[in-house]
Amino acid sequence: MTSENIIVKRYALALFINMERLDRGDEIFNEINQFFDQIKIRKSVEKLLLNKFVPKKTKMIFCNTLLSKIKTSDLLRRFLKVLIDKQRLYLLKKVIASLEEIINKKNNIKVLELIVAKQLDDNSLNEVKNALMKYFNDMNVKFNITHNSCILGGMIVKKESLMLDLSLLSRIKKIEFLMQDANLKLMN
Repeated sequence: MTSENIIVKRYALALFINMERLDRGDEIFNEINQFFDQIKIRKSVEKLLLNKFVPKKTKMIFCNTLLSKIKTSDLLRRFLKVLIDKQRLYLLKKVIASLEEIINKKNNIKVLELIVAKQLDDNSLNEVKNALMKYFNDMNVKFNITHNSCILGGMIVKKESLMLDLSLLSRIKKIEFLMQDANLKLMN
């Protein structure tokens, strides 16, 4: 584990402990995500705030402007101030991801990453979710769904270190490999 990852996990854990102490975990987690969303939709602000070399004062001014647009707790304001003071605001995205892992672990939620070729309608998506919950024998599941047209069809499911590749692309590659193997055997 790199020193940056250790730092990220420590910030996430410190924030989580304080969120739990205040008994406002979900609320503050939503606030930090809203704040980060405000940064992402403004590309120039994102470049400015997440740049290690921009002065702290400048970052604080922009940060306060964004925070005024959303209702935030004192805890989040103080947390962001610490990140800015330590010139580590660029780690915010990783801190949020690490915080989400901690929250999921606390709530015994398993995360399934689902990669599909195209967006599914609600009925199809619910059928897929139900089938996967039965397959993994776990009803306490959170789905992260992404789209990747390169897989052509089907889906790829990832749970921790397990990957289930049900994509059309992998089937085509398997058939291609079998045909090449059969051609080699015919030549010998």
